[in-house]
Order: sequence, then C-alpha cells, then structure tokens
Amino acid sequence: MRVTYYTFPEEVSPADCIDAYLKAKGWAPDMNDREDMVHYRNLKQKIEEYGEIECSVSFAKRLLRAIGGNAYTQHFDRSGCLFETTPILLTGNNSRHHYSRHL
Repeated sequence: MRVTYYTFPEEVSPADCIDAYLKAKGWAPDMNDREDMVHYRNLKQKIEEYGEIECSVSFAKRLLRAIGGNAYTQHFDRSGCLFETTPILLTGNNSRHHYSRHL
C-alpha cells in the first residue's frame, strides 16, 4: 500500500495554499452547499495545522508545478510497516520497487 502526501511551502500563506489547491483541483466551493462548506473547512484546518494533505501522485505533481513545496510517498508492506519513503519528482516513475516483491 502507498500513501502520498503533499507539503505546502512554508513561505506561502494558508489562504494562498487553499487558492492553489482549489485552482489545481478545478473546484469552486459553493458556500450554500453544506458538503462543500464542510470539505472547505476541513481542508483549511489541515493546511493551517499540518501544512500537508494526503492526495494522489498526479495531484501532488500539479501542486508542485503550481506553487512548489514537497511531496513524498510512503510505502507500506502487508503487515502495515513502513518500508520506504520516496520523494515525488516531476518526471518519471516515483517508485523504485514492485509491490509483488514484498508480498
């Protein structure tokens, strides 16, 4: 299993991080819709508290191109133990391992 995280640049304000996220996602939250309000509030809280979000590799690459920052993938074996953390690069395959090798 793998989990990808994107870390926003420290010098960028949380409001600008949220704007970059919304632009990369192509999503304009409707503040009259309860689900959109909850999703927006949770996103804002994650960015302000942790400075990172869990996302897909392709979305992390979009954010890297847009505002910089860092992205990485954590690889776990079947027992749930972390066996590798790889940085996300803008080009190429970001994993050096085949998962069948660890099964």
